[in-house]
Amino acid sequence: MFTARQSDGGTWRIAVQLVPADQAWLDAATPSPRDLCCQAQHALAQAQHGSRIYPERTAVDVYVSDTAGVLDGPSVQLDGPAALWFVAHATPSEIHALISAAAQVLSVTGHG
Repeated sequence: MFTARQSDGGTWRIAVQLVPADQAWLDAATPSPRDLCCQAQHALAQAQHGSRIYPERTAVDVYVSDTAGVLDGPSVQLDGPAALWFVAHATPSEIHALISAAAQVLSVTGHG
């Protein structure tokens, strides 16, 4: 399950609530913000989504274009360890579903 919210600066942030078993794995693993960002970015690349990492904020900006690998245009920010953990361990089809749902939120609100 994810929630989308727009920051005061206009950035759309996606937060994910992990199922208890996945949250327990994340808590036990205690990965660094950089490791989480790199793992999520690798999974996004495998799913052919362009992204940019912000380890200092534990966030990854993901481009939501319909064109694979596009590094420009509307984006959403995967916000926090749970969102990055989810993406890092998701299949490409699960990543596509999350990014498509996020893109739908942007288009419904007129920001996509």
